[in-house]
Amino acid sequence: MVNIDHYDSSTALEASAAAGCYLCRIFRARVICEDPDLDELPAGSCHLTFFKDVSLTFTVGHVRVYHEFTAVRASENLGCPQPKHLSPKRLAPETLDQDLECLIRDFINPSLAMCDGSVPGRHLACRSSLNVDQKQRIPTRLIDVGDGQSDTVRLVTPLRDFPDIKKLNYLILSYSWGQTNESAKTTRANLDERERGIDTGRLPKTIQDAVKLTQLMKIRYLWVDVICIIQPCKTDKYIQDWTSESPKMGSYYSNAHCLISALGASDSSKGLFTERPASKYQTKPCVIGFNQKEKEYIYVFPPQRTVSLEFDSAPLLKRGWCLQERVLSPRILHWSRNGLLKQCFGSKEMSEVCPPNEIPEPRREGTVVPHGSVFSRSGSTALGRQWAEIVREYSTMRFTYGTDRLAAIHGLADQLAIFHKDEYFAGVFRSHLAQGLMWEPNSEDKEGERLTCFPSWSWACHHSKSSVFLTDISQSLVKCTRADVFPSTQDPLDFTNTSKRILRLEAPLLAIDAQQCRKGGSFELIIETPRFDAHIGFDSEDLAANHGKSLSILLLDIGRIVKGIVLRPKDSYYERIGYAWVDRGHNPKELLHANYWEDLRTEVGLI
Repeated sequence: MVNIDHYDSSTALEASAAAGCYLCRIFRARVICEDPDLDELPAGSCHLTFFKDVSLTFTVGHVRVYHEFTAVRASENLGCPQPKHLSPKRLAPETLDQDLECLIRDFINPSLAMCDGSVPGRHLACRSSLNVDQKQRIPTRLIDVGDGQSDTVRLVTPLRDFPDIKKLNYLILSYSWGQTNESAKTTRANLDERERGIDTGRLPKTIQDAVKLTQLMKIRYLWVDVICIIQPCKTDKYIQDWTSESPKMGSYYSNAHCLISALGASDSSKGLFTERPASKYQTKPCVIGFNQKEKEYIYVFPPQRTVSLEFDSAPLLKRGWCLQERVLSPRILHWSRNGLLKQCFGSKEMSEVCPPNEIPEPRREGTVVPHGSVFSRSGSTALGRQWAEIVREYSTMRFTYGTDRLAAIHGLADQLAIFHKDEYFAGVFRSHLAQGLMWEPNSEDKEGERLTCFPSWSWACHHSKSSVFLTDISQSLVKCTRADVFPSTQDPLDFTNTSKRILRLEAPLLAIDAQQCRKGGSFELIIETPRFDAHIGFDSEDLAANHGKSLSILLLDIGRIVKGIVLRPKDSYYERIGYAWVDRGHNPKELLHANYWEDLRTEVGLI
């Protein structure tokens, strides 16, 4: 191991990189890529630590990075070796137009051509439509960006303005509103004006950039929620258009040509085309030594800018509305500080640093629900295990309005129900009713609260920073014998009346003696013979303290243990207040057969 004091300050390292030292440029880019919050080098001295011929660590201030060497045999070293990955475009103001032109010509257009049939035999999954309703494929309103690069665009209503149109090619934007989106709102007061023309210079930067990209890609139309849906405002609380449009948004995203994702922007003022700080200087591989014994040159290569590694910290992916936008869109262009990433149904990710037909981007499985994967699975998997994964991730996302928690995923759920010929309501699918009802909050969550605007049986009613888990079902005890399991009239934004939130089903119902609570939250079930123990978890601290006396367990699943949900009477129905695990204890094994519980089967209405 060899330690070297490289520079006394990061300012000196920056000056060396600016003067043309490619080794300093590599170190600078590597440090800035390491921390998503860094736009420039941190203050502090610079140190190198070499570990024989294998690797080095480079430290600037508080940031330390690890970098492996690459060995190239002397007989093969005919000039500087080419890096495996390209450098992202800088997108600096002075080079922006040229950089965008190159990106569209060399990356965006070729990669999208693989999806739309321009390249025969490629990406067949990208060409299948998720929605069978032809009329739903055309949004109610779109932004007409024109056929040039005008600063004036206009709002159009396709089925009114072009009544004979069958299909429109349009891009669609996914972004974080933040507190900077007020000027973009279409209201009843400015609707007529916007149909005549919209000055893009008055719109937030992210929307301006989306318009510019749509024009450069030579696509005529763009959908942006804040412009294409009439919004309420301080002087006009009109929400009818929002109520009408929000259930259609799943169709809008699934049928768009491509989604524009403002991955790294925390609000609408940040833009898509932010300068990439790690790409300030051109880089190339640098030789730093020669291994005499192995006859190999030792190189340090520029860092690989892996856009997908930004997913964990991306502001956009913490926004609740984003999940269905991302999962439903057949193609996505993610704009970030480390490059442009393209995702589609038909292939692995690829980015501007990994050209089409070359090395794909590494995929970060497990951090977010994989793009489009839910539509490539069987119905039992998609509506079971994968829906549980979606709920787990989605339940921790942020919302400006908590009442949007079901509306913001309704489009995805509706598309899944259509795709797999199922029924959906308020977070659950009819074919997987037991799993949808058998949800549990995080056991260590002490701050969870109930949102009374949703049905008590729906996982959406539990508001917390921790995830909600849908447990696996071994053998469902639920039966749906009625035609009206779900309400005949449904509205993902309105559960105010009992008729709009009631769920009807049959399952075994057991009474609990709430007066005989034992240490650890165990209750004794009131069954003459035999007796069982049940561990009960309440959905919130408040419910644990004020659960009442008349409680029951609705049994939903039978396996190694019997699982169910805790209910208490409300009017002529029941409301959920927790979950339960019923232990067989020393009772005979036959108690784990579904037939044992048939005498306790009851029709219940949950609200």
